[in-house]
Amino acid sequence: MSTALAPRALKLLKELERNNERDWYDAHRDEMKRELLEPFARLLETASARLARTAIPLTGGGKTMYRMHRDTRFSASKLPYKIHVGGLLTVDGTKKSEGQGLGYLHCEPGASFVAAGFHMPETRRLEPVRRAMLDDAAGWHRVLRALDEAGLAIDDEQKLKSMPRGFASASEHEHADSLRLKSLTVSRKLPDKAWTDGTAIDELVAVLEATRPLIEFVRAAV
Repeated sequence: MSTALAPRALKLLKELERNNERDWYDAHRDEMKRELLEPFARLLETASARLARTAIPLTGGGKTMYRMHRDTRFSASKLPYKIHVGGLLTVDGTKKSEGQGLGYLHCEPGASFVAAGFHMPETRRLEPVRRAMLDDAAGWHRVLRALDEAGLAIDDEQKLKSMPRGFASASEHEHADSLRLKSLTVSRKLPDKAWTDGTAIDELVAVLEATRPLIEFVRAAV
């Protein structure tokens, strides 16, 4: 199974960044599909096969990749295409089930990464998790410690400025910072060479396996 991208794949993304217009994309559409999009889908399939033998059998492929076209309706930037390619691994191999835990693979020259966890879940799904952080403080501490031992930490870029509604009394709790999180995800940056030497998939699988305590804690809470 495929574990790497050809060097041309990254060069195409760099060229797209310099030529982000429909005429260029139309002229390179077949090459983008052959050298980048289809091989990227195969990487997701390879990761799925490896995860099938673990306690977190997430799956993905072409159907869980994001479109290259940008939605410019509410954006100040009217550039028509993304300059990266990304795709999910989910419980049932569809984007609809991402709320049950996911893996994410992001290829962008100079800014690639892998991620895992729960990205921006609805408040109704976050509330029981926040309650569990209070009711089982020791259990949440074990999750944070396990991530730390794996060299990971929950991303805190998406965080409420104040305590969430219904949790004001927990502002001094040991897990107060965690209660303000809007996403429960971890990520790890990838060097460009990870795509051509095959280690991008290794990193994705490793991060997902290390995130298992987080995924299991959240699933138990909801």
